[in-house]
Amino acid sequence: MATCVRMQTKVEDAIRKCLAKNEKALITFVTGGFPSVGYTVAVVETMIEAGADVVEIGIPFSDPLADGRTIQNANTLALMAGTRTSDIFDAVSRVRADGYSAPLVLLAYINTIYRFGIKRFLNECARARVDGLIIPDLPPEERHLLNGEAGSGGQAGWRDSLALIPMAAPTTSDDRIDAILEGGAGFVYCVSTTGVTGVRKGLPLGVVELVSRVRARTDLPVAIGFGIGDAASASEAAAVADAVIVGSGIVQTIQDTLEQSDEAASLLAVGRLVAELKAALRS
Repeated sequence: MATCVRMQTKVEDAIRKCLAKNEKALITFVTGGFPSVGYTVAVVETMIEAGADVVEIGIPFSDPLADGRTIQNANTLALMAGTRTSDIFDAVSRVRADGYSAPLVLLAYINTIYRFGIKRFLNECARARVDGLIIPDLPPEERHLLNGEAGSGGQAGWRDSLALIPMAAPTTSDDRIDAILEGGAGFVYCVSTTGVTGVRKGLPLGVVELVSRVRARTDLPVAIGFGIGDAASASEAAAVADAVIVGSGIVQTIQDTLEQSDEAASLLAVGRLVAELKAALRS
């Protein structure tokens, strides 16, 4: 188990508060800018009100390699609508200005951060009060890119407030898990299956072993994501994890309801889904 001294970030604190109440945490995901930045603000606030403990916002990218068809499509539509990285930071700022303090995490691919400017990106995270960062395609060997830029621009203490959330998959070796966990914070994102995001039926057997191997190496909370889309699958994942991540199911709900109705109806549908998911994690 990792024994290094670390600060308990706001993201980890939110999960531990749930565990203290004998419930599991719900982490929800939406693609920023889909269908608009204004909708992103509204849906994030809706999910928090419905019971989401942590909210991830994906910064749209042209080649989201970890995502399946549903989130890929949302990324494409967000980019076609003209969504920029700066718009996502503005959306986070608007949520904060509206009085919502729940932890907000950005999911971004390293190319997006690099083009925006690493130092500028970390400064914007601080300005907008972003609490965590997931970078699916950043290997631990390249984390120095963040540390070096941050240290030279007034953000040397960025890890004190911004959790760099590690990811592990069933195919990840024990040695690789150790490397991934080094410097990680918030929670460990355990990918339930190899492949990309998308709702699936049943919890793959490999993820149970993965959670066990991760727990043997860190005291960070463990979350399971990929493939969880309804209350039943969320409850199944919660039996072995501290938190459950739901993304594709929410994004698909947004897409389906907008095709049939308006944004108000879409927000109601997302709110109902999140409430059902959270209820399953309280049992």
